Amino acid sequence: MKEFQKKVEEIKKKVSRTSLYIGRVPEKTKTDFIKLADIEFEKDYGMCLKWLMDFRNGLLENPNSVLSSRIDILAEEINQLKGLAEKEPEKEKKRKMISGKEI
Repeated sequence: MKEFQKKVEEIKKKVSRTSLYIGRVPEKTKTDFIKLADIEFEKDYGMCLKWLMDFRNGLLENPNSVLSSRIDILAEEINQLKGLAEKEPEKEKKRKMISGKEI
C-alpha cells in the first residue's frame, strides 16, 4: 500500500509541475480555444497554448506582415513596369546600302 501511495505522490508532482488551471475565462474565448486545439492540435491544449504564446512572442510570423511585404514587392514591380512602358520605344535605325537603298 505504501508503494502505491509513493507512486501516486510521484505522479501528482509530475503532473502539477506542468499542469495549468485557469479560472474566469470568458465562455466564447474558452470555446474558441477548445475549437482551435481540437482542429489544429488534435485536442492537445498544451501545444495549442504554446503555439499561441509563440505567436504572441513573435516567433511565428504575423500574417499581416507577410501580406504587407508581398504587396510592397508587387508595388515595386508595377512601378518598374510603368517605367519601362513610359520610355519611348527606340526607333528602328534605317541603314543605307552603298547603292542608296534604305533597309
